[in-house]
Order: sequence, then structure tokens, then C-alpha cells
Amino acid sequence: MIETYADQLADTQDSARFAPGVTLARSEHGDIYAGTVDALLAAGVVLPHQLPGAPGNGRTMVSFHFDGRPVGRGNSTAWQQLGYLQVRRTSLGRLCVTKGIGKAESIRRFQAFSEQSEREEAEAFHRAHCWPFPIICGEPPQ
Repeated sequence: MIETYADQLADTQDSARFAPGVTLARSEHGDIYAGTVDALLAAGVVLPHQLPGAPGNGRTMVSFHFDGRPVGRGNSTAWQQLGYLQVRRTSLGRLCVTKGIGKAESIRRFQAFSEQSEREEAEAFHRAHCWPFPIICGEPPQ
């Protein structure tokens, strides 16, 4: 079976079980829910009329503004709105749902993720160069 982006997100340490059969991963762009159609419907993440393939929706992906209006083609800023919803079919019977978090929260999360990444890189650098002695080209210094 081909692993989809939603399946990869579900395997990360930052993902969590949101509801039975639904995983939640938080990114700087939004909250990403992955699971089967039935599980996402039961959890209330999406409604039946918001599913890809429903009358008036695209076959594999559909996006909505916060007020429920469909997002038209070429709208490059809709994903930044609080309440934006994108539903993508990732494989047979599985969906990836992205909910917009707003620009302010997106900036806050980006800064937090950047700080965490910088801390992890600094710790890795410190471990590589200080314990118990620096290793150069795989050999202890002479």
C-alpha cells in the first residue's frame, strides 16, 4: 500500500488521537485530521455535504471559507483564514482534512516550531562537539 501524506503525519510524534480512527497533527498552517470517512463524520470533523464527490463538490478535493461558501479557483489566501476547511481524498475511503487556524495563530506556531528546531539543532551540535571529546572524521583526536 502506498503511504499518503496523511499517513505520514499520523506516524509523527506530534500527532495525537483526536477520536477513534482519527489522528490530529498540528502544523503552522492548520490542524490536520486524518482518518476514514466514517470516523471523520462520526467525530464531527466534516459534514456529509462537505465530502469530495458530493453534489457540487470536486471529486478529490473541496475547500470552504469559514462561512461555508466554496473557495473558488485561484484564491491563494483562503487557507490563512480562521475557519477555512479543506477536505482531500488521500486514498480509497480515507480523507485528510485541514482546518485553518488564522494568521495570528499561524505566526505563533511558526515561531514556536522554529525555536524548538533551533534548540534541537543546538543540542545536537553540543553533543557532537563536546562529549566526551570531539570526534573528527570518525576518529578521536591524536
